[in-house]
Amino acid sequence: MARILIVESDVEARDRLVAPLEGAGHETAFAGSLARAKSLVDELEPLDAVLIGPSADRTPLLAHIASERPEVPALVIADAKESAPLIEQGVFDVLTETSDATLVTRMAVAARHRRLSQEVHRLRDAVGGIERGDEALVGRSPAMRRVFDLFDRVGDQTRVLLTGEDGTGKGLAARVLHERSRRDGPFVTLDASDRDGSPTVDAALKQAAGGTLYVRFIDALSRDDQSRLQRYLEDLSEGPRDRRDSGARIIASAETGLDRLARTGRFREDLYYLINVVHIRMPPLRQRGHDVVLLAQHFLDASAKEAGRDVLDIGERAAERFLEYDWPGNVQELKTAVTRAVDLARYDQITIEDLPEAIRRGGGRVAVVTRSPAEMPTLETLEKRYVKQVLEATSGNKTRAAKVLGVDRRTLYRKLDRWAAAEGTRSPDTSNGKSHYN
Repeated sequence: MARILIVESDVEARDRLVAPLEGAGHETAFAGSLARAKSLVDELEPLDAVLIGPSADRTPLLAHIASERPEVPALVIADAKESAPLIEQGVFDVLTETSDATLVTRMAVAARHRRLSQEVHRLRDAVGGIERGDEALVGRSPAMRRVFDLFDRVGDQTRVLLTGEDGTGKGLAARVLHERSRRDGPFVTLDASDRDGSPTVDAALKQAAGGTLYVRFIDALSRDDQSRLQRYLEDLSEGPRDRRDSGARIIASAETGLDRLARTGRFREDLYYLINVVHIRMPPLRQRGHDVVLLAQHFLDASAKEAGRDVLDIGERAAERFLEYDWPGNVQELKTAVTRAVDLARYDQITIEDLPEAIRRGGGRVAVVTRSPAEMPTLETLEKRYVKQVLEATSGNKTRAAKVLGVDRRTLYRKLDRWAAAEGTRSPDTSNGKSHYN
């Protein structure tokens, strides 16, 4: 049975809610004020659901639940006309009538959802992400855990705006959100940047009925198409629940700056607010720490299986290069690099020689983008990256590089010799001032 927090200041109304729930075997706790409700949301463990009565100060309480206990389903007692906006805010269920049978039935559904959510978290912790064939949203970094957490909290009807650099997985995220929903209609993609190859907005909305329409590069929509989409969403929001169920759910993506376009009038501001109900930012690969190695291993396994090659893992030096590189093309660039390496591999693991030249010579920059001590580079790694940057900036002139670094040339030569020996490459030629890092 479940432990339920009931938030209601009217004692008689609260008692009417308690009786059937405790009669069904649930354990209940009570709060009559916003402060007490927030305190119990933070303290109760386990907490399987929060039932918010009509007299509760629900807006700040819902915000607190979403922030502090997003895994706990919130049920709100409200009028039918309030259902749509509450569901779009992420409320699990809206109770428009509170008969004993309704309370017990809907609470059983919420408790079951909570148990399933806990199981999903357990499995994700074990595998580190969400996989779809050879595609994957894999990660254990704080940035990706925030993304996974939002995936769990987003409702089936909720409109989502995905932002992030090219190659961060926005399209895959949209498909995962669709497949995790209870919508049984199709997943349809409308690429707004492809005027010739994509269907019209009206045609795409019709194709996605009952499912999800993913609008890729929504900032590229023409003003007329923006107006069409805005009218569709406004009509859907004002219509009955069954119409919203049979209509298309909208998930949109843009690289960045859609809010700025809306403020300056280059994108319809009303449409921006209609689609930006939940904003999920897909982090660039350079901000995901050791996720790059997890993803690389995933792509290696998939590529080796497809190619029929016995390549099992990633060599230590190759893994170091993966961690040092900036990945301007993000996950897509990593996938391409690993696929190439599997095709070229001469051994049962990927070596540094199998990598593209840009990754092989190291494209890292001196930047620490993680707050996790386990993912922070060593001081020597940072020093090596910085020395390489200075050599690149001085076109390999070691005399100039040594001056920039504040060391004498012999010290710089010793460092380069030591690193070259550790990597198994030839020592730099120090007789002519030229660097093998060119």
